[in-house]
Amino acid sequence: MTTIKLTDDLELFSDLLLSVGTHESKRRLIPIEVAELILRFKTEEQLTLSELSKRLDLGRPKKIEKVHTTERDPTQVTKFLNLLKLSKKSRKLPGWGRTEPDKIPFTTASIIAELPDQNEQDVIIQSSIEKGIKKNEAKRLVDLKKKTPEMPIAECIQKVLNIRPVTEISYITPYTFENEILEKLTILSKQKNQELKLLLRHILEKDITSGKIKAVVLKGNTAYISMDEIAYDFIEKQQHIKKLSFTEYMNKLLESTKL
Repeated sequence: MTTIKLTDDLELFSDLLLSVGTHESKRRLIPIEVAELILRFKTEEQLTLSELSKRLDLGRPKKIEKVHTTERDPTQVTKFLNLLKLSKKSRKLPGWGRTEPDKIPFTTASIIAELPDQNEQDVIIQSSIEKGIKKNEAKRLVDLKKKTPEMPIAECIQKVLNIRPVTEISYITPYTFENEILEKLTILSKQKNQELKLLLRHILEKDITSGKIKAVVLKGNTAYISMDEIAYDFIEKQQHIKKLSFTEYMNKLLESTKL
């Protein structure tokens, strides 16, 4: 039985072309399917990586005067072909990066595929589903494992993740001052020789008896109030009891502040 060439299968070849070199959110193929077709195309046409890049319109030169050069940067093609080094357990997990934020970006998976041990690849890729390993972290992981092959892959992952900056998520609520209230608080802050944002935080901390006010940031006539969940729930409860919107709640609180 004769197998039809990829270039003669117009529908499938079109799917390949529509799935590379684009940032569209919906693509016909997933990254591993693209990788398999690229390898097939390369083999059938006996193309070099540079020729393959040109035929797929990848690796375009950045400088205008070099647009028509026969040489193309094969980096993107190589990233796709790297996916073929992944095990069957993990090769369908990579997605299309920013357009599929809940999936592992194929560029990250391509970096992980540089590890020769597929079991170690599987551990990193599948733990990435939970831990969200980024491209630069994947690169550090691969480098660390290559430099210290005796170190267990789980320990490598932990070492890389331990240097992540600690990011604490807060509840942030904006409040826009009434002109009279802003004038009143400005006068009070001058009397107390205290920054307006610190004065506002002090007023809030005095009234909100549960939870923690973390910060107050002022931008023009708007205050961005950062708090923990307990303080957020406390305010919501007070609003419900008093039947007030957040703005009304803040207005009444600040109006009652004495000069």
